Amino acid sequence: MEELMSWLSTLGSTASILGLILTSITLIWVDTARRIIKRYLFIIRGPKLIEELENIGSDIVYLLQNFDSSDINLSRALARLRARIRSLQKKLESPENKQCKKLNRKLDKFIKGKKLSEPDIRSIYREAQGIIEGANEMLKDIRLGG
Repeated sequence: MEELMSWLSTLGSTASILGLILTSITLIWVDTARRIIKRYLFIIRGPKLIEELENIGSDIVYLLQNFDSSDINLSRALARLRARIRSLQKKLESPENKQCKKLNRKLDKFIKGKKLSEPDIRSIYREAQGIIEGANEMLKDIRLGG
């Protein structure tokens, strides 16, 4: 009887260790697959998103020239910017992902009804330009095999 209990204890310990090893391997595989999927999504969709962000940035600059009279159009441009940044954020790794989150928090305040001043919008524009530059550099690195 003691021999059976010893054998079962050894079997249980071995199964537990194997389960831990398999769980670790699975988690590493899932994380690697997630990164690969993110990277290919960025390669496929990134250039179009960057182009759209650049166009929205141009619109914002143009609308800021007549800040007082372009409130509704600026609201639309900022809403489009927020949507594109959110889409891009899902495809980026850190630190660019963190920059997108930071900008989205600023844009969320605006969407929730806070009136943004001209300096606020200029700050949002500058942050968006930084994200665009980072994403462009990331695309170049990927295309060079990085």
